[in-house]
Amino acid sequence: MAKKNKEKYMEEMEAYKQMKEEEAENVRKEGEEQMKLQKQEAMQMLKKKEKTENIIKVPNDASFSISQILYKQLKSHVPES
Repeated sequence: MAKKNKEKYMEEMEAYKQMKEEEAENVRKEGEEQMKLQKQEAMQMLKKKEKTENIIKVPNDASFSISQILYKQLKSHVPES
């Protein structure tokens, strides 16, 4: 009788260990997926930041050239008095 109880106990312990290992593996995989998502979000935010910075940063000579072009266009549309 003790031998049967011991065998049953060992089988239950093995099943319990297997279940715990599977749970741990699932938690690890979920953590990895969460980390991947956070990295993707961080990269998207970084790209948006860089894009915004590039839009804001207009070289002085380029803005001057744009101003000249706009001035010439406006001047050509205004009738001379």
